[in-house]
Amino acid sequence: MKFYAYCQDKTLEDCNGGSLVLWHHLHALEELGHISGGMLNLGEEVPQDADYIMFQSEWWNILKSCLERSQAKRICWLGHYDTGAKYGMPRISTIQADYFHTQYKGECVKWGEDQIGKKIYYLPHAGCSKCNTEGNIIEAPKALFIGNHFPERSEDWLEGVTLIQSPFPKVKDYYKSALVCPNIHGGWQKGEKTEFFQIPGEMINERLFQVILSGGFAISDNTPIVKDFFNEDEISWAKDKEQFKWMIDYFIHNPQERESYMIGAKKHILNNHLYTHRWEEYLKEII
Repeated sequence: MKFYAYCQDKTLEDCNGGSLVLWHHLHALEELGHISGGMLNLGEEVPQDADYIMFQSEWWNILKSCLERSQAKRICWLGHYDTGAKYGMPRISTIQADYFHTQYKGECVKWGEDQIGKKIYYLPHAGCSKCNTEGNIIEAPKALFIGNHFPERSEDWLEGVTLIQSPFPKVKDYYKSALVCPNIHGGWQKGEKTEFFQIPGEMINERLFQVILSGGFAISDNTPIVKDFFNEDEISWAKDKEQFKWMIDYFIHNPQERESYMIGAKKHILNNHLYTHRWEEYLKEII
């Protein structure tokens, strides 16, 4: 089967996180024996040889007319649910797709299924074995966070940490080279009601998997769902902001203490939490 995916910029130079995730999905599908047609910019026509076209729910209003002119099956990554008006997201009840999947668990999923009248498959974030398996050593800050600013994420957790936007394709090199890569989640990812996410949901973000696969060392904030994926011997997990900052400082000054976490967590991801693992199961419902 041949799969395509929509994104904001198919060169990936805009460093859009959603585009990068779908790019990783295409890599996984290739590894599983399918054909990747590549990325399409929003507004491009779906190629005639497409069997499946993947897109984020946020882009439905832009893509609707293009998708309606294609016979390809539609796979919608449902990344939002009931959002506040300022975010301008389409109502999910208007999205027309053959299959829906999400990285969220919680009340939002049942609400979403009621809105669209279809099952929403659970496809949490994972590691990409093509893009992030071991980086190279480069000059990098000791404590590093790669990501875009978002108003509903408490970035004061990252006081003293260098923040940079995703320097694709050198993400894995930065993660490999920093001593500590702190990872934080927003309230909407922790089961809290926010303007962006008005019905509670929980998710683990992609950063943890990518840091570890790249050969880096991750510390997680107090996001309960992290424990669904990693045990305490694989991920250092802080109970609050004060412990989080203490742990960053501790591992910077005691880098030898990182090794057992890094080895165990990477082995665990390679065995259980690659996008190939996620898609192998999902494809059983699609094909």
